[in-house]
Amino acid sequence: MVETPMPQRYPADDATLTVVAVSRSQPVTQTIHSQPTHTAIVRSPSSTPLALSVDNGIEGHQSAIHDAQVHAFFAQHYDYWTSRLSIDRATWNWAFWGENLTIQGPDNLSENTVYLNDRWVFSHEGREGVVLEVCGGRNPCSRLAWRCGQPHSWLAEVAKSGFCGIYLRVVRGGSIGPGDTARIVPTSDEVAVPAASIAQCAYSSLEDPVTRIMAERILHVPGLQNMNKLVISRKLSMLQERESAKHGRWKGWRALEIVKSVDESSSVKSFYLAAPDNEPLASYLPGQFLTIKLPSDQIRCWSISSWSPSSTTSSPPFYRITVKKRLSASRYLHSEYSVGDRLLVRSPSGSFVPDWSREFPPRQIYISAGIGMTPILSMLQAHFSHTTLKRTPAVLIHVARNSKEDILMFGVDLPFTPFLEVIKFYTSPITGVDVRGQDFDYEGRPSAVFFTTLLAPSYKIDPLQITPIELPGNSSGAYICGPPAFVDTIRVYLEEAKLPSRAIRTETFSNDPSLRVSPIKEDVNDDVPEECLVRFHGKAKEVKWKKREALSILQLAEREGLQPEFGCRMGHCGACEMKVLKGAARIPGNVEGQEHDSSEEATTVIRTCCAVPTCATLELDF
Repeated sequence: MVETPMPQRYPADDATLTVVAVSRSQPVTQTIHSQPTHTAIVRSPSSTPLALSVDNGIEGHQSAIHDAQVHAFFAQHYDYWTSRLSIDRATWNWAFWGENLTIQGPDNLSENTVYLNDRWVFSHEGREGVVLEVCGGRNPCSRLAWRCGQPHSWLAEVAKSGFCGIYLRVVRGGSIGPGDTARIVPTSDEVAVPAASIAQCAYSSLEDPVTRIMAERILHVPGLQNMNKLVISRKLSMLQERESAKHGRWKGWRALEIVKSVDESSSVKSFYLAAPDNEPLASYLPGQFLTIKLPSDQIRCWSISSWSPSSTTSSPPFYRITVKKRLSASRYLHSEYSVGDRLLVRSPSGSFVPDWSREFPPRQIYISAGIGMTPILSMLQAHFSHTTLKRTPAVLIHVARNSKEDILMFGVDLPFTPFLEVIKFYTSPITGVDVRGQDFDYEGRPSAVFFTTLLAPSYKIDPLQITPIELPGNSSGAYICGPPAFVDTIRVYLEEAKLPSRAIRTETFSNDPSLRVSPIKEDVNDDVPEECLVRFHGKAKEVKWKKREALSILQLAEREGLQPEFGCRMGHCGACEMKVLKGAARIPGNVEGQEHDSSEEATTVIRTCCAVPTCATLELDF
């Protein structure tokens, strides 16, 4: 087990803190990165002492986001950061970093040597007064980078140093003003946690084994500030999700048994698949799908239509796929398979999954047409169960022909919560049966005007239940699933309504089984090198890819006898995905729903059945 290095405990009884300045503020709207943002960071020193109480913290003061009663910052950090950033010290007055207390202490006293649950006992004219308890550490955010005129990347440096401030709660009230002094009473906690570790853990790499140890140690501290608890809990859940991403995954095809089937409508049926051998099933992310092979050798991908909190972090008890009877494969499944039959299945895959990386996600808009609701349904179930998203507002926009084709599970499986707004469109409502305002909201399909109207007004999020934060309507994320034409049209409408392209994720399905990827050779153009050295890590294999041979990366691996996994060979199922460790690859433009280029980041995943190198050296995690 790796142990985190703990800083040398400062002899706190010998430390005298002096209040240099005090400040109070109220949130106002500032334009930050071209967006109106509610913040209380802009302030100046106050001319009068602060009045503090146990219940209300600082009288006349309110924070925009964090729930700590008092924020303190060491005066020596002003010299450090202005020197580090080549900024004129005179331009940064006390309270520039948004602190309530600017504190002068010994040079070697900092957030790295002040510990959670330490107490600061203040004195005024020789009499003890206010008592504050350290309850957290500042986690530097985009508002701080904006305030200091620095890029967002600078925040990682701030977090690593720990020089970003301390949060305290009021244990005994009174007043604090410039010139007051305090002594530190060290915590009696058996394992002392430095205040700086909050920011250091929040910004630490998921690859670093120390990150988990830090997170667990922080979360065991009694009385931890709520926002810190949320941030570090999210970090720990990201670690758990990452560690379990391949939990129970199997290679190749595996027989799963149909243990239950449910007719959701006249043309839609759900199949519940479980392991007949009682071996664990692979964990999965909401929005992912199963690749299934039928006796006819037809390979089809069907979305997993259910999700529970354990689906991502442990072995789920079953998979549910919901299939609409359309063409040969789905008709065969409907007519020939029942409880007790077995299907050949590959491990769950797919990249149409929620973004869980943000501390405070904006509103999420889920848009589906017909059976495209199946991955959206699992995303919604996850949305209101997940640590990060459960208090985030969501809008579901679903398009169906009418109540006859509207799926019964739609209403049963949706979470009941005030944070979810459901909007239904019927393209062909049944006269005398489907009642607008009761069964559906609009006739037809969503229009450009509909999305412009939806995204025009601002909305509020309140993740910590402290102060609602107002966000512009186009500060939202969107997920779209449906037929290709529907997805393309809705994407255009969202972009016209000023929703950033990067905030839109899509997945398509097609009724046309004749759609196939054109041969790789037809799409190998001038941006592809003549040769590329491809390294398959895990197999210690290097091989040259040659443009004139026009092979996909999957075909190259097969030719070399590596036996890579594959499924549909059309770029849809994801069975052939490999992680790019170095370099880049391009996806043919006619592969439906795929990005045309991989980035050069190590987290990029490409579908090798339809990808070709666009660099001199390509390294893949095989």
